[in-house]
Amino acid sequence: KKMIEKIPTDLIEFAGLKNPETIFSEIDCLIHYSTRPEPFGRVVVEAFAKSVPVITTWLGGAGEIVEDNVTGLKTIIYDRNDLLEKIKILTDEKLNSEMTRNAYLRLEQIEKEIEFKMVRLLES
Repeated sequence: KKMIEKIPTDLIEFAGLKNPETIFSEIDCLIHYSTRPEPFGRVVVEAFAKSVPVITTWLGGAGEIVEDNVTGLKTIIYDRNDLLEKIKILTDEKLNSEMTRNAYLRLEQIEKEIEFKMVRLLES
């Protein structure tokens, strides 16, 4: 919000609390610009599930889930030019489609890993 105050734009909207289904149906990409590590990037896997391309930083769980240039794009924190370059990359429809397909496959892999670990936990 501070950045929007300094550089006004109508390209970014703070809409308050919304249902994730609504959000993912209305956006062209998810910019997960975390400035500190988070344990797990749930919103990232939600975007994967809805075939929404993701740009994130290299930090925390999101940085581990997103494979740069394969399942999404990673940007250098606080580097606006790098973020702009990543956004421009997403205008390539073929690459965008390939990354969202790879992201969906990565989500399926994550789900299988979780299921496997839960079964092992229950068996022990």
